[in-house]
Amino acid sequence: MHKKRWWLFILIFALFFMGSLKTMEVWAGESVDTLSAEDLAGRTAGVMVGTPQDDIIGKSINDVQFLFYNAYTDMILALEEKKIDFFTASTVAFGLIKDSHPDLIALENISLKDIDTGAVFAMNSTGESLKKEYDQYLSEIEENGKLNEIGDYWKTSYEKEPVEIPTEGSKGRIRIAANSTAEPYAYILNGEPAGMDIDVAADFCRSRGYAMEITMVDPSGSIPGVVAGKFDMAVGQITYTEERAETVLYSELYDHQQMVPIANRKNLKVFGIENEDDSQKEETNFIDKIVESFQKTFIREERWKLIVKGLINTILLTVLSAFFGTLLGFGIFSLKRKGGKSLLIFVDWYIKILQGLPMVLLLMILYYVVFGNSNFPAFWVALLGFALNFSAYVAVVIESGVESIDRGQNEAALALGYTQRQAFHLFILPQAILRTLPVYRGQLVSLLKGTAVVGYIAIEDLTKISDIIRSRTYEAFFPLIVTAILYFFLSWLIGIAIEHTGDFMDPRKKKMKKED
Repeated sequence: MHKKRWWLFILIFALFFMGSLKTMEVWAGESVDTLSAEDLAGRTAGVMVGTPQDDIIGKSINDVQFLFYNAYTDMILALEEKKIDFFTASTVAFGLIKDSHPDLIALENISLKDIDTGAVFAMNSTGESLKKEYDQYLSEIEENGKLNEIGDYWKTSYEKEPVEIPTEGSKGRIRIAANSTAEPYAYILNGEPAGMDIDVAADFCRSRGYAMEITMVDPSGSIPGVVAGKFDMAVGQITYTEERAETVLYSELYDHQQMVPIANRKNLKVFGIENEDDSQKEETNFIDKIVESFQKTFIREERWKLIVKGLINTILLTVLSAFFGTLLGFGIFSLKRKGGKSLLIFVDWYIKILQGLPMVLLLMILYYVVFGNSNFPAFWVALLGFALNFSAYVAVVIESGVESIDRGQNEAALALGYTQRQAFHLFILPQAILRTLPVYRGQLVSLLKGTAVVGYIAIEDLTKISDIIRSRTYEAFFPLIVTAILYFFLSWLIGIAIEHTGDFMDPRKKKMKKED
């Protein structure tokens, strides 16, 4: 790699690193009780995607503008960057967050609507039957005190273990979606499912003789997955709302949570409150902070294994999608080259549709609609989607490469006695491929970066793993930087591979090597 590229990369890394310095100050205190709902009117609030937090805020505070984020970590960063003025969280979630970010404070004097959560089921006969059975189970464990025991275990701060998932059952298998970032209700611990709601669901399956197949999804994917028939039920701090109840069936609501606005103490001036003076700050040793952040990101719970898993999934998806997409793309080009009028129309629309659809939308259509009621694995759905998308671009790239070759070469080959097929495959196509390799490399890099959206359909790729780690550690620096480095390294490897492929195919360079 050129030295200039290394210096550019080092500069970008340094800027990110220096940006983390502002998190080194720690404030004392946990709440502010002098603000009212009127003080938050007209402010900007952060809302987690897939939750009714915007509705909860809007019913208590007027004229609030909303920005949507995927996890509490993102909203914490948005508070630090002053992109939002506050966000909401349950008192249980805030108790976990403030341990890592003591500069956050609860605006306890502002009353928000409390929430009730439960499991959801499909609105059909199967869903009704399963809901009835689940409600009976909930009634039993509430009466014998087991529900409180499970809740106390997950809501306290002592050491926990992942949930033991029943894999065999005489009554069949239940497919369950669980939010992956809803600690302590549903999240990933030591690389395995954990949390109160998952524990309750697993105990239900064991007691009723079911095997449990659990898929960790984004908050925005659990209910749509149940509606589409991808899952039999969903758990993980799923808030009850009347609008949602029109689409899915709720179990008996077994957890009640108090919601509270969360602000950053260092930004209280926007509400007319002066920050404490500097004497109330506690300086945290810079090196200790970095070491702690590194340890939380990679060492604790052996999270480096999650990163390796995400890296492998990203590489596999990229390589397989490129391989099958290239084969399919060449096939599409061949149809266009040899086919009649109807095939030309089909190929043109095939390319237009696949190039026009956003990749994340194509994945969600395939996952929730086309294969909604099937057991087709999410990885293979993603592979199909990316291969289809990549094939459309490959077909165009090959066509433009072939058209760039002088027609006289084809005529010369025919004059020498070669057939049209031989002329194309022996002379035209190799030159076209050689000319289009730089464009093909760009498409490969775009494919690699495009795989970052597969978390929307419950695949734990590199980007999704980064989100999961950030949701557990509430640290952004190391997960994001390491993810960026790995994508950069993979893109660099793609460039090297294509460059060597070009050298291998170029007859002039082969000749030069032989002469040397």
